[in-house]
Amino acid sequence: MLLVTQIYSELKSFPREKLYVLSSQIKRYAASITSNIAEGCGKNGTTYYWRFFNVTPSSLFELQTQLEFACNLELFKKDKFKKLYKDSKEAERLPTSLNIKIKNTL
Repeated sequence: MLLVTQIYSELKSFPREKLYVLSSQIKRYAASITSNIAEGCGKNGTTYYWRFFNVTPSSLFELQTQLEFACNLELFKKDKFKKLYKDSKEAERLPTSLNIKIKNTL
């Protein structure tokens, strides 16, 4: 949730012409991370739980790619990009480790 909040905050500084294209994609990927986790937690049964957690890393990878595009277009300052990217890599660990644990229980 913190990563998504940070990203939304940083996107406010995007130029108006970039706001609706790239920022829309970034917001969508960021929001899908927490939404998939929440949906997985709300489902009954390990299989459903695992399925939603299994999708989460893909959303993180897509988010990281979009963040790199934004950085390459100089829409983020390098230090902001590095912080967001580092935080996204940190967020990547949770669903990845949970996926491994859940797979081992199935």
